[in-house]
Amino acid sequence: SRDGDKLLKVDGKTYSDADAMMLDMRGDEGTKVAITYERGGRQKTVNLIRAEVAEQSVFANVIDKKYGYIQITGFEKTTAEQFKAELANLENKNVKGLIIDLRNNLGGFMDQGIEIADMLLPECTITHTEDKNGKKEFYNSDENCTKLKYVVLVNENTASASAKW
Repeated sequence: SRDGDKLLKVDGKTYSDADAMMLDMRGDEGTKVAITYERGGRQKTVNLIRAEVAEQSVFANVIDKKYGYIQITGFEKTTAEQFKAELANLENKNVKGLIIDLRNNLGGFMDQGIEIADMLLPECTITHTEDKNGKKEFYNSDENCTKLKYVVLVNENTASASAKW
């Protein structure tokens, strides 16, 4: 889409509520959806095949040629995979330490937070859950972890899977 495009229909249905329209655009991967939009006063319908969109949630760079900075904006389906790649990249650049920024991270998938914690922590219990019957499930890290020292930045808006740190 371009700036100024106006979404009109999803599978021939018109909407007064944008949220309802967005929900109907979603669907099982590989299924078809027809989107009708208006551009420059002309209506056009395109047939698309739904696909999973991997949201970028990890951003990294080097500060002062010494420190790796990794910001995690949320724990999405591929966050741990993204973090692993960025961590390896920073380790290969021989940074002296890491700054992991979880400020304003509202959380997401707990398993992604646990996978990232496993990359950072030596062998230990990362966290546990307890069901309504008192049954506990423990999540542990192994001995494999980064050798870099790190600090974790949080603020009052750090929540959910982020707050476990």
